[in-house]
Amino acid sequence: MSWDRSFEDPVVTADGKPLRTLRDAAKYIQKLPNAELNKTPWQTAMECLIEAAEGRGPMLHARAGMLQAMQGATGMAYDPDRPRTPAKKWRHRH
Repeated sequence: MSWDRSFEDPVVTADGKPLRTLRDAAKYIQKLPNAELNKTPWQTAMECLIEAAEGRGPMLHARAGMLQAMQGATGMAYDPDRPRTPAKKWRHRH
């Protein structure tokens, strides 16, 4: 088991602290209040972290689980009615 495996890109918490390893992410989750910790997104994130630490799951899933749980915790859920900025038009180079 290797809790020292690093994310390709750190997971940044709401207060700006980067979580660089599976261990950092697990410690972050362990500090959550029990009411928050028992919510499904955090349980899923922890399961993904454990699978990645044991080599049974990809790091990408562990990172995605953390991001999804953190997004729900901060209320930054997807809102289809939120105004969007126009998409950038990419120029093709010839």
